Order: sequence, then C-alpha cells, then structure tokens
Amino acid sequence: MQASITLLGVVCLVSVAGALAIVAQHLRKKPALSFATKITLLFGLGVFPASAAVSSTVTGMEATTHRTFCGSCHSMDAYVADADDPLSQSMAARHGRNPYFGDHNCYTCHADYGMLGYPLTKLNGMRHVYEYYLGGWRNKTPEQTLTDIHLQKPYRDKFGFREGMFPIAESAGRRSLALPFHTRLTEREVEMVAQTLEVMIRREDLTRA
Repeated sequence: MQASITLLGVVCLVSVAGALAIVAQHLRKKPALSFATKITLLFGLGVFPASAAVSSTVTGMEATTHRTFCGSCHSMDAYVADADDPLSQSMAARHGRNPYFGDHNCYTCHADYGMLGYPLTKLNGMRHVYEYYLGGWRNKTPEQTLTDIHLQKPYRDKFGFREGMFPIAESAGRRSLALPFHTRLTEREVEMVAQTLEVMIRREDLTRA
C-alpha cells in the first residue's frame, strides 16, 4: 500500500516534533515554573499531543477507506484485482470506474448508512483486522476464505459447525447472489445495479451456450 503525505499528516508530524522539543527543552534546562513555563508546557503536554492524536487518527481512518487498504489482506487479492480490471463488468469494477466511488468503492458499498454508520463501519473493520491477524485468516489460502460463513473458523470453534450440517444453506450459499441495497440508493445507482445484473446474466447465457 503506497503512502501519501497529506496536510493532516504534516500537522501530525509537526505536532509531535513540537511536543518533543518542548519537553526535551524543559527537561534539559529545568526552568522555574513561571506563567510562561506553564503556557509552554500546556502546548508541549496538551495542545501538541492532542493535535497529533486527532490528526493521526483522522489520517488513519481516511486511509482505511481506500481500496489499496482493503487489498493489503491477501484474502482480498482476487476482489481488488477484479475491481482494478478495466475490462471487468462486475459491480466492484464498475464502481471502481465510477468517479463517485473511485478508489473508495469498497468502503462506499460496505459502509453502514445509519446515523452511527461511520463509527459502526470502522468498528466492524477493526473486527476484520482482528480476525485477519489473530483469528487465523492470515494463514488461510485464498480458496479457504471462500467457504460458507458458518464454516469459518470463529463459528466452527465456538459452535462446532461442520460441513454438511446445513446442506440447504450451504447449497443456497453457493448459488445465491446478494445485490446492493440500502435506503440511500439513488435511481441512477439502482439503474446501475440492474444494468450490471443484466450484463452478468447475458454473459452467463453466452458461456453456457
């Protein structure tokens, strides 16, 4: 994932440097605790650290909305490659070429659109990061990540689910297609979903023919 320098990133670095300089200077000289010293320490121990914390958090949260961040997990390689394919007609690829989505197409489609959508989406994303690094997904092959949801490791470990326990659900999962839907879909987006579905059905008919 390529890093880019943003204004908030510069603010974060300047704030950290300022805080360190003030604290180091105070520890070296040990000046009397005058009003000027208190104001200086206020910036070194309060204002600058708070600025660094806020700017770094905002920068980090914004970075997680990019497709390159989603593609940093190997289990997402196939999906990111499809979204980057200029000839692909999948929903992800079409959204990736749409200027309203662009490099944010993964986040835009998977975000929660409720009142607390942003924090809930980020919390869910943190759960994915946890599962990837501590839940065993990092060691899975791409093929293993495509199994049915109730056969994933957390559910198998906690509930003892095994393949064949729910044959109807497993069969439906292999044959089902989930279309994008939420309360803020515009008519243009609904039309895009319908057109994409039509293209995929036609392509499937040609493949079978």
